[in-house]
Amino acid sequence: MWGTPKFMRKSGLIIPSPDNSKWVFSGANREACPDCPLGLYVSSSDGSNLRRLQLSQMPKVVASFGTVMWSSDSRFLFVSVRETDGTSAIWQVPLDGTPERRLVRLSDPERQFYRTTLSMGPTHFYFPIGNRQSDIWTMELSRRP
Repeated sequence: MWGTPKFMRKSGLIIPSPDNSKWVFSGANREACPDCPLGLYVSSSDGSNLRRLQLSQMPKVVASFGTVMWSSDSRFLFVSVRETDGTSAIWQVPLDGTPERRLVRLSDPERQFYRTTLSMGPTHFYFPIGNRQSDIWTMELSRRP
């Protein structure tokens, strides 16, 4: 039997940790709290112990965020991003306050994330790499009376 629903959090992104003890979520559009700045937030799964992740390196180079995934031990987040120079990368974000670090960087401008989706196995990341090529077609339109 289901209990009475309880509103916990408004966010476009809510990802529970593998051990179900924590949530990570985006703080876009003041979703973490009315006065909270933009960013990534972590809380206990019941919504308590809200804290903003302190990112020192990523804000300098990230243009947009993609997928966020937890490590299997719930100690780290892995974030796929597009950086300001047009490259794609995967960053590791520790939850203990140590600085985040870039683990993967796709430096070839022709071979970047097609989408910022990300999956993981025990020792590998899996993601689609795009090869954006196309022919350019043009036409002229005219109005007939």
